[in-house]
Amino acid sequence: MKKIWKLLALCSIIVMPLTRPRQYNFDPVRVVHTLTWLVLHPAFRFFLRIKTINAENYKKVKGPAIFVSNHESYLDPFLISASIPLCSHFHAIHFLTHEGLFENKFLNILLKIYGSFFGRAYKGDESVLKIPSKLLSRGISIGIFKEWCYEIHPGKKYVSKIISAISMRNKVPIIPVFTYGIYNGGISWSIFLRRMRVVRVVYGQPIYPKEGSNEERINTLLKKSFLQTKLTFMNSIHEEEKSFWNSYARFYHHLEKSDSYNELLREIHSMLPERITGKWIDLGSGSGKIVDILVQKADKNKTEILSSDMNLLMLEKISNRFSNEKIVKVMQMDLSLPLNLKNSYFDGISANLVLPYVIHHHGRVGKKSLISLLENLYKVLRPGGVLLWSTPKHNVNFMRVFIQSWRNILDFKHLENLYYGSMILWHAIKIQKKGISGIYSFLKPEKIQMILKKIGFTDIRFKRSMAGQVDVIICKKK
Repeated sequence: MKKIWKLLALCSIIVMPLTRPRQYNFDPVRVVHTLTWLVLHPAFRFFLRIKTINAENYKKVKGPAIFVSNHESYLDPFLISASIPLCSHFHAIHFLTHEGLFENKFLNILLKIYGSFFGRAYKGDESVLKIPSKLLSRGISIGIFKEWCYEIHPGKKYVSKIISAISMRNKVPIIPVFTYGIYNGGISWSIFLRRMRVVRVVYGQPIYPKEGSNEERINTLLKKSFLQTKLTFMNSIHEEEKSFWNSYARFYHHLEKSDSYNELLREIHSMLPERITGKWIDLGSGSGKIVDILVQKADKNKTEILSSDMNLLMLEKISNRFSNEKIVKVMQMDLSLPLNLKNSYFDGISANLVLPYVIHHHGRVGKKSLISLLENLYKVLRPGGVLLWSTPKHNVNFMRVFIQSWRNILDFKHLENLYYGSMILWHAIKIQKKGISGIYSFLKPEKIQMILKKIGFTDIRFKRSMAGQVDVIICKKK
């Protein structure tokens, strides 16, 4: 270990001129962070397309700070470090790490070289404050994951208290950080090298410990600030999504002319009950083709159909399409927001190619947003109620859909189909890439079935359609 530190001291002669001189004590770990930054920063910028949001929030902090982040993967410490400029006085951030990782001799050496330190968070006593307080007194910033290192761990409930205690004792600010783009613990080399992830690192407003504040007050402010940081990210991607779907809405109705889409509609028609009654809602109605199927199957004396969409242009098309249908009502609904619907109210819900595109719902993001949305749809269904929805399959290839529809696209009687077909394909490829990158949740049937069963759905059936690229699912509430 001594030889390693001597080597680092030698490297510092070369490396340290590249960085801003620290006004505090020399930190040899800074040399390691500088060397790794020179490699990881350009790699993350190119392969992960990492983008920093609200960097001005941490730039206004003078001196050391406590970086508090969510924890999605083993890459999180490197993502946070790489998102901060090399010359920043925050380098190098030392991260509080689960003590179990230090039991491996090889990992022990690597973690210590990188400046990681352990604290037995499950003890919840003063011993866990010693090392971070010592580092902060030397002007060295620290990083702590508010969700701790494991989802189920006795130390998780103490972490927020530890963060507040360290901040109060050392009079240093807390900087909330929200990372997005790496899921399920990590990323494969294949996904990394193929640039199939888009990573965002969002910085929130710093929290300063003030005179008269206590740990409980700091903890409350941390929760609010972290939530606001998360909302900042969700608002930014929400606007991007709205812009994308507004663009698609201008010609989405031309999809109805394709053979592959009509194959999907026939499959949906066959899977729905022969006759529908009661209250039904169609989510993300688009041009209204699914609503049309519901109207055909409805007992018009006993049925109410609510058609919903986020896009105003789509809602206008639906209103015009069903202006003479008294059983159809139209409302604007954004599925990223909490559902403003009564529990146990609907007899049926349909959602064609919409649920997996909801990238955040009620504060949850990624695959968790799809699960949260399905849980809420379960609540608004009556016992015995039906949910029919569709999703692009895992590893979807929309080019096959385009090829199957070549007769419709090359229809010389309707030359405009060539233009609209190309535009639909361009948007479909964008959707496909978002599915591959994990922004949209295109799951395998067995994974979908497991989620639905866990929520409480029964009688789950699957059919594959649309050139074999879309799964249609129907299930019932107990």
